[in-house]
Amino acid sequence: MRLPRLQLHAATVASQSTPMSSALVVMDDITMNDPGHDRAGVIWDFDPNMTHEIYEDLGVMDLDTVDSKQCTQKQKNKSLQSQKTDPVVIKPVIEHTTPSPNAVRASAQNHLHNGQNCSCVRRIFKNKGQSGTDPFLFLSDEVILSVFRWLPKKSLTHSAKVCRRWRRLSYDEELWKRVDLSSRNFLPGVLGLILERGIIHAKLSRCTINGPVFDADLDDSAMEEDEPGDLDSSRLHPAPSNSLQLQSLDLSACINDDPANIQAILAQCHSLTRLSLESCQLDGDTLLTLAEHSTALEVLDLAMCHLTKPEALTTLIRSAPGLQSLNISWLNLSAENLKEVISVLPTQLKHLNLGGYREKLQNQDVVTLVSRCHDLKQLDLSDSTSLTYEAISAVVQNLPCLEHISLSRCYDIPFYAFVSLIDISFLKGLDVFGVMQPREQERLKVQMPKISFNSYPFSAIARPTFSAKQPHHIWGVKCEVI
Repeated sequence: MRLPRLQLHAATVASQSTPMSSALVVMDDITMNDPGHDRAGVIWDFDPNMTHEIYEDLGVMDLDTVDSKQCTQKQKNKSLQSQKTDPVVIKPVIEHTTPSPNAVRASAQNHLHNGQNCSCVRRIFKNKGQSGTDPFLFLSDEVILSVFRWLPKKSLTHSAKVCRRWRRLSYDEELWKRVDLSSRNFLPGVLGLILERGIIHAKLSRCTINGPVFDADLDDSAMEEDEPGDLDSSRLHPAPSNSLQLQSLDLSACINDDPANIQAILAQCHSLTRLSLESCQLDGDTLLTLAEHSTALEVLDLAMCHLTKPEALTTLIRSAPGLQSLNISWLNLSAENLKEVISVLPTQLKHLNLGGYREKLQNQDVVTLVSRCHDLKQLDLSDSTSLTYEAISAVVQNLPCLEHISLSRCYDIPFYAFVSLIDISFLKGLDVFGVMQPREQERLKVQMPKISFNSYPFSAIARPTFSAKQPHHIWGVKCEVI
């Protein structure tokens, strides 16, 4: 093997080269006459047999020698590690088996609660030499209730059919605080069973009530479900008769074959604060019954009710000193009855709707009203065709906190009377539907730039549902649909 030749310049060889033995190195002169070289220099020629000694003099090693040494060292390290490792432990193989359907049926047993057999059957796999147990026995009632709280009310009624314990927990009063049963048909005795579940907020608008509402002799086998829309007692668990915990009740436009049905419900309500009986037929006994338990009443909606004894309304309002919001619009009251009602209105009333009385509501009635209720913030006097500037002047002078007033279809009020409302510093809204021409409305907007006009075509005073976007809310509380 002949090593490659190294060419060095003469000046480099003279300054840096070290003398070596002639036996190892042979130098040939390169002259300028050599056509392959253009500069003077020397050629170093090495003996192939002396390569190792020359590399040691230069301080370098052959690559083949280095690779062989590293491989040898790695093999030694692996052999040493294999000698130090522990012997391999072979783990036993675990076999998993799935029981056959026959084995599952054979392992089924009756579900036990408090030592008594229940109607449900729990399929619990039995271990060898051990009897099956009910896993729900290890859960407290509070834990199960925390799970049931996330179920829809319809699922709760189905859960009540599992066993006696689930039946008791499914109708716990903590799970039935807010319900929406609108447009339902209640068979006799069913509505009473539902209300006794500890309901606090109930929306029962447009429902059909078949009496009696409360039936002490009603049990699970008393009735069967006749129609898909009917609610029968097969879904319910009778509770002992007691006063209801209702605080908010919406019975708007409900249909009942006897006014005594509503009276039976109100007779059990001792904590009622918000009530709507809009478009219901009420007799004098119902109003008197409500008067006995209306000391805590704050919101009352009686709009468009048909009263068989209008004089009982005065007794009801007199017995509710804590009323904050009242809607008695479009009632079949005479002028004398209306004067009596206005004379007994609570002084701390904040929201009042007296719309729809046409010529029955006079200017003097408005003067009596505003001189008695100075804290009114919302006032609806719509469809009072007998009101004039005198009534508006009394409103401006006696209601400094008024924020919204509705004077729609009050045709006898002149234009300058509406302009005088600008003197009420807190006024934000004015409804004047059907009173003035568009040109007059534009003039009024220019003179009253901070007031919004005709924002509410329908009054929301004391009504349970304010907007169609929230059909399941009553007075701001969302109810769960069953």
